[in-house]
Amino acid sequence: MKFDKKDKNSIKNMFNQIAPNYDILNNLMTFGLQTDIKKKAILNIKNDDYKTSLKILDLCTGTGDIAIIFKELYPNSQIIGVDFSDNMLKIAQTRTHKVNFIQKDITNLGTHSPFEEESFDICFIGFGLRNLPSIDNFLENIKKYIKPNGIISILDLGKPMWFMRPYFWLHYEFYIPFLAFLYNQNISAYKYLAKSTQTYPSPTQIITKLKQHKFTNTININYYFGIISQQIARKA
Repeated sequence: MKFDKKDKNSIKNMFNQIAPNYDILNNLMTFGLQTDIKKKAILNIKNDDYKTSLKILDLCTGTGDIAIIFKELYPNSQIIGVDFSDNMLKIAQTRTHKVNFIQKDITNLGTHSPFEEESFDICFIGFGLRNLPSIDNFLENIKKYIKPNGIISILDLGKPMWFMRPYFWLHYEFYIPFLAFLYNQNISAYKYLAKSTQTYPSPTQIITKLKQHKFTNTININYYFGIISQQIARKA
C-alpha cells in the first residue's frame, strides 16, 4: 500500500496499523535513546517556572510518551495530547490517567476546535510535523491557540553531519524495514517513514518558516550529531 501525507486517511490508517508495536519498534530504531531525547527536548524549553500551572498541548501525541514526560516534569500543569489515530490513543489512555487525550485532526481544527484561542503556554509537536500535508498551514493554524509570548517547540529529524550520513541512509533504508519485517509490521509503512526523512526540511528551513509566521526568539538545538533537531520559538 502506498502512503502519502497529502492523503490524511492513508496516514491515519498507517498509524492505526502500526500502533500495537509502535513503542517497541521506536525503542529498537533509536537503540533505546528516544525517551532520553524527548526528555532533553522538553527540558530545553526552559520555561521560567516548572511549578507554575501551565496549559500544555502535545500535538501528534501518538501513544502519549511525550505527554507523560511533560506531566512528570510539569506536575501542576494541564497536559492535553491530541492525535487522529484512535488505535494510538487507546494505548496512550492505558498508560496514564493524568493526561487528557483527545482524538482530533490537528490540520482541521476549524470552527469545531475543542480549544480556546490563545489558551496554551506551550505547544509541542514531536516527530509529527513531517507527516502533515503543509507545514505552513499547520504553523498558521496552531499559532491561534498559543498565548502571546507562548512557546512552540518542534522535535523531529535533522540533517546529520557528513560522517553520519552513510549510517543514516543504511539505518532508514535497511535496518528499519528489517525490524518491521521481524515484527510482522507493514513494511510499506516503515518505508514511508524512512522516505519522509529525505523530504523533511532542514532545521534552517524550519526556523525560516517559523520567522515567516511571525514567531520570534527562534533557536535550533541538535542532538546526536544532527540526526535529531529541535526548534523552539515564541509567539510575538
